[in-house]
Amino acid sequence: MLNQLQGVFACLEKHDVRYLVIGGIAAVLHGVPRATFDLNILIEATHDYAQKLLEALLEAGMGTAAMTSAAEIIDHEITIFQDRVRIDVQTRTPGIEFAPVGNAGR
Repeated sequence: MLNQLQGVFACLEKHDVRYLVIGGIAAVLHGVPRATFDLNILIEATHDYAQKLLEALLEAGMGTAAMTSAAEIIDHEITIFQDRVRIDVQTRTPGIEFAPVGNAGR
């Protein structure tokens, strides 16, 4: 599964999307053995980051990204993209907030 996601992660980084990996894949990345077949990410809920997300997903070969808009992503708590892999994009998760840009790590 992680091999299939390497291109997605590379495109998210290339397009400067502010995101966190959450859910089962996050557990796997931290060494917890778990069978999971989708990627759950939390993005910073701004129009700019939602647009960057769509551009990154399109570049990563996720054609379903062309079927939505940045505004629709922001308007929904969860947007699901189902192509060669399933990616659940969240814009809100209780207890998690992004630090203002420039204050990362503080």
